[in-house]
Amino acid sequence: MKRIIYILMSFLPMLSFAQSITLGTWTTRDGGTYNGEMQAGKAHGKGVVVYPNED
Repeated sequence: MKRIIYILMSFLPMLSFAQSITLGTWTTRDGGTYNGEMQAGKAHGKGVVVYPNED
């Protein structure tokens, strides 16, 4: 039983700092947009960027 508690206590801090990746949209000041994966409110991972000139 002590071994199980020790194992759980050693992995608990790692789980509390994990951040999840979500899907979202981010708009730049100049009018460009990013649609895709985000982490901590920033573009992260796969996504599509559309620049103000439609590129």
